[in-house]
Amino acid sequence: MEDYKFEHVSVLLNEVSDYLEPKETDVIVDGTLGLGGHTKELLKRTNGLARAYGFDLDSRNLQIARNRLKSFDGRVSYINDNFSSIDHYFKVMKMDKLDKVVLDLGLSSPHLDIAEYGFSFKKRGPLDMRFSRKQKITAATLLNKLPEDQIAKVLKSFGELSNAKLVARKIVEERTVSPFKYTDEFATRIETCFHPKDRIKGLTCVFQALRIAVNDELRTLSLGLESLIIICLPMDE
Repeated sequence: MEDYKFEHVSVLLNEVSDYLEPKETDVIVDGTLGLGGHTKELLKRTNGLARAYGFDLDSRNLQIARNRLKSFDGRVSYINDNFSSIDHYFKVMKMDKLDKVVLDLGLSSPHLDIAEYGFSFKKRGPLDMRFSRKQKITAATLLNKLPEDQIAKVLKSFGELSNAKLVARKIVEERTVSPFKYTDEFATRIETCFHPKDRIKGLTCVFQALRIAVNDELRTLSLGLESLIIICLPMDE
């Protein structure tokens, strides 16, 4: 990981920065700091005078972001936690206000590029998919332990698979032969559930669904947005 080299371009970087119009007096929260691209641009536009708080569950991402943002030392606080806990940190870090919020949801480049994360079926890696190594549940845990109906629900709800029940049945059949351990072999063992021309799309949806389930992404997003609304909106007089 230390030697990871990247060509990283943040999504809609200029559009997001133009829309937010950061000011030198702003307190900015990047709830999904990733490699720090959005925060770096926002701070550049304030001549490094704004204050930023960067949240990320992945401690390895935080280290990369810290290196990329070293020219803004003293202006950025790095928080190895989910932004759903923003209300807690707002209090303990004594933030007196919160002006701008960035949420770039989903994966960062290293998650797909580095096999050990287990997010891609194109590279052999463990069926992991955790953003944080502090949690115990992995994709392998879900695939090898969940009942068939719950697997189908995950695939349907988070992957929007029309054949979720078929894929779930195949997963349960295959795991009785041997447990799932690696990304590539898992993909190979279930790919017959998809027409050859739909294979990539189908497997992508399966991996997306597993990632969302492993990291409980929709629940934490809901909690985070609720907290941000409470913090950002002025109370009625």
